[in-house]
Amino acid sequence: MARKSQTMDQRKPITLNLVEKLLNVLNAVCFDDFEVTLFQCLFSFTYFVAFRISEIVASSKTADIELRSVNVTLFKQRLKIIIGKSKTDQVGRGNIIWLGPIKNTFLCPVSNYCRFLAVRPKSGSQFFIHHNKTPVTRFQFNKVLQKCVTSLGLQDEIYSSHSFRIGAATQASLLGFTEERIKKLGRWQSHRFHGIHLSEFGLDIFNIGLQTALERALLRWEVAKPH
Repeated sequence: MARKSQTMDQRKPITLNLVEKLLNVLNAVCFDDFEVTLFQCLFSFTYFVAFRISEIVASSKTADIELRSVNVTLFKQRLKIIIGKSKTDQVGRGNIIWLGPIKNTFLCPVSNYCRFLAVRPKSGSQFFIHHNKTPVTRFQFNKVLQKCVTSLGLQDEIYSSHSFRIGAATQASLLGFTEERIKKLGRWQSHRFHGIHLSEFGLDIFNIGLQTALERALLRWEVAKPH
């Protein structure tokens, strides 16, 4: 019975507007410019790729993850991200995600990648590392996200790393993608995917498969937001 009650996810999604606010408030939350650049890139990637937290950061300072520096490359202004192993791919067949540039360079995952790469230590096998070359951990990710959300006057308990993935499924649905395509984009298992109520949220999250829709949505958002 307890298992059944847990199928309804009460966490709120992170919208495109909220992503911009999170990236902005990092300047007040992080202790130096390197950490700001690191987490801006990390949040941008998590949002646009719909990463599971286990796919993008380490469970501890000594743990290893699949997102290595060699798995993130720039090719003709597009990012190629190789996810070596995931929750739904335990044998390690791998997934390749392509991300293209968007006009809003502050949100753009390609621009955030370039800014982080310019300051990232040259060594270190894992991609998201601190200045001392230790990997970003799940605890650190959640702590920084919690501080950002609190700084924005929001309830931190209803936002988590999973809020990015809820956004991925919802926006893809709003843009007319089939259920199979959405599951492929987010690397969802069928029973997990059906626990997400797509119609409840109006969200904005994209990858290269949604590039045209992204440009149109961003243009509408820029026109509609107050100046």
